[in-house]
Amino acid sequence: MPRFPWPPLVVAAALAAAWLLSPARLGDAATLALPGEAWTRGAGLALVALALAVEATAVRGLLARGTTFLPHREARALVTGGLHGFSRNPIYVAHVTLVLGCALALRSGAGACAAAATLVLLDRLAVRPEEAFLSARFGADYEAYRARVPRWLGLRRSA
Repeated sequence: MPRFPWPPLVVAAALAAAWLLSPARLGDAATLALPGEAWTRGAGLALVALALAVEATAVRGLLARGTTFLPHREARALVTGGLHGFSRNPIYVAHVTLVLGCALALRSGAGACAAAATLVLLDRLAVRPEEAFLSARFGADYEAYRARVPRWLGLRRSA
């Protein structure tokens, strides 16, 4: 279990990179080569709204089961329903979606790279240590859940 809250720091750094290296600050050379500025900004803002809604819903689901959503605190319950039935890490999916949405809204090429880096860093610094902890804490129940539900995103698998 990570003792340091990496996810909010990773996301903050990625969002800062998306903004600092955006076309608004650096000019057209930093612009994502996508058609239609209004479409790109609208799609980005829609992704931001979706990410915030997913995160809020996932946090509510964890709190309803009496466990924490803080990445550096130990889980007290195994949550497998709601959004956790589609992804073992819906909050981290929301984090990556948030960075990607901001990158699109800002038309920031560096921000798109930051979204990919966010996925890799969250996987290495948070997801893998959390999964090891959950496996040790919840044993066979976690392993059955893990076999049924993908790490990042997907449809429910049959039992």
